[in-house]
Amino acid sequence: MKYPPVVAAPAVITMVAFLLLITSCEGREPRPEATVGSEDQSPDLAGAGLPELATVGGAQDVWPFEFGLDGQRKDVEAAMGAPDAVSERAAGTADSPGRVVTWTYPTAEFRFFVSAGGEEEFMVAATITSSEQPLRGGLAVGMSIEEAIAVLGKPDVENESLLVYFYFTSTIEIYKSDGTVEAIMLARALP
Repeated sequence: MKYPPVVAAPAVITMVAFLLLITSCEGREPRPEATVGSEDQSPDLAGAGLPELATVGGAQDVWPFEFGLDGQRKDVEAAMGAPDAVSERAAGTADSPGRVVTWTYPTAEFRFFVSAGGEEEFMVAATITSSEQPLRGGLAVGMSIEEAIAVLGKPDVENESLLVYFYFTSTIEIYKSDGTVEAIMLARALP
């Protein structure tokens, strides 16, 4: 399955995310003790390895990598080695010139925005594509959608192929197929 591109005009994304946040996510706030790249773990539920219902406060709470969601390509490469595949496309807007670079690994895909001159770079999203890349808090590719909802709580948006959770600094998207989690995208708010 090909996952949708994540980069649009930053002003548009920021405004849409803000409007969705204030109108639909019922005031979810990040857990204060969990930060991007922290080693904090959610408490187990009766030995099931799942955090308390709806205690996830954003992508940082389930982030599975030693580098943070604010990482750059050099951070990903230092931790995971060279990617198996690299693709690139224009960012597509006049007010956001640059390109989106996608690095693909056997268990995950990372998308980066790189400015036209290359002086600015940041990770936009990481998509976990394999059960061999465990996330913190018990969330995993291959688990049932019911288990994912037990970990994350009620989604802000749901359709037949997607669950979306909006937080103040990030978004978690669960791609579903046949009642199971097919992929998990962890995206940060754009700077």
